[in-house]
Amino acid sequence: MEIGIRLKNISLSLAAVLLSFPTLNASRAEAVATPKNFSGNVSWYGVPFHGRRTASGKIFDMNKCTSAHLKLPFFTKVLVEDPKNGKSVVVQVLDRGPYVKTRVMDLSREAAKRLGTLGSGVAYVDCTVINENDDDDAAPAKATPAAKSTAPATEKKEASK
Repeated sequence: MEIGIRLKNISLSLAAVLLSFPTLNASRAEAVATPKNFSGNVSWYGVPFHGRRTASGKIFDMNKCTSAHLKLPFFTKVLVEDPKNGKSVVVQVLDRGPYVKTRVMDLSREAAKRLGTLGSGVAYVDCTVINENDDDDAAPAKATPAAKSTAPATEKKEASK
């Protein structure tokens, strides 16, 4: 009887240890998958998705500086810099993507415009995570001094509050 109880306890302990491995591996993979600095190609998206709900639940507004990333937490703010032209923009992750393996992020039309990559469609950039999970309704982010805001006057007043 005592041997049966011991075997049962050992089996339960072993099962608990084995079941913890996927959890450990998942958290390790997640930590590796969300680096603070990364570089690669970005593209942009706009009109066909404007007004549609994003994966985060927010409505996509192509005139705000937002982005899609496969693994960064929603509402994370990322500084995106184009090393070729020196322009930068802060975007907020509201969607999932890109689903093209050679790209690290999709930018909204406004973010691409401020970055100076609208015409080319794809650009190589350096990205730095500024903060994670900061849901402030994706207010228009500030661009480099050379860029001029095209937001309506009422939106500018609300953004400065």
